[in-house]
Amino acid sequence: MAKVTHSSTILNSLFINGLGLILYIFSFSSASANLVTVESLGTSYVDQNTAGGPWVLLGYGSNGKLGSPLTTANGTFDSARQGSATLNALAFARTSSKFAISWNQSGKPNGGIESYEHAVSFAFPDPSLLTLSAATQPAAGPNSGNWSMNSTVSSTIQVNLITLKGTPNLPSVMFARRETFGARYATAYGFSKSLTSNPQLDWYEDSQAFNVLHLGISSNGYVAGGGGGTNNGYIPSTMAIWAKMPTSSNQSNETYTFTNAGATGSEGPTQAQVNTAYAETNLAGQVTINTQGIQEWIVPTTGNYRIEAMGAKGGGTH
Repeated sequence: MAKVTHSSTILNSLFINGLGLILYIFSFSSASANLVTVESLGTSYVDQNTAGGPWVLLGYGSNGKLGSPLTTANGTFDSARQGSATLNALAFARTSSKFAISWNQSGKPNGGIESYEHAVSFAFPDPSLLTLSAATQPAAGPNSGNWSMNSTVSSTIQVNLITLKGTPNLPSVMFARRETFGARYATAYGFSKSLTSNPQLDWYEDSQAFNVLHLGISSNGYVAGGGGGTNNGYIPSTMAIWAKMPTSSNQSNETYTFTNAGATGSEGPTQAQVNTAYAETNLAGQVTINTQGIQEWIVPTTGNYRIEAMGAKGGGTH
């Protein structure tokens, strides 16, 4: 049984004599988040290195604007993260114990959370209640029945923000909508806190002293820390939202079976042979041949892997 992690470049290599197979099992590098298939979500980037993870990227947006809610798959995750994209992440989010938002004031990183300038993590008291619709439920307003600092509605919650990176300069406790996570009058996800006598929490960018962390859906994102308001705020160059990978997605009894893909002789299989051999298996599209005979595969998650190797006996005394 081998503990397989994502912290080194090559975890192991196996040469199976007689099968024409050399298998390199690659891990994720520590400098970036990598594209893998995640159960109940699809293809996304997984950050194995930031504290509290593994963290799975649910969406990102230039200028902090996702372009669609996290209940809809929109755009394509590109390695440079220059545009905006979201996954249909509702089912996944409902099983996740923690979330994180990361952002930059300038530049667009494409690694894990720690490659961003600022990041905070947070948790919902019961993520199974999430709808992620961003709707104004409770309604906007200053009264006890609204989303406000004096709200008596159970859907108004206070959330602890934990700094993962940088100096966000935000309060350690802020307000959120428990189910919809909506803010900025249903145009964003996020948190708010009024520093004024006005207890309402929905806020458009103006000089009123509000602290906010807004991840935009149909609007740009916005961060107002310190003394609050636009005098202390900015539109980020990019923002991203992540969720902690649930235990059920991070542990698997799945078996991966590598073969010689029908190749004989000393050179081993080609990419075409591998594609054909694994087409109907859980390795379909996951194995790359850069040098004939060397099959490269990235382990999907950190965990314990049992590696069994079998092959024909070599000639002579080998």
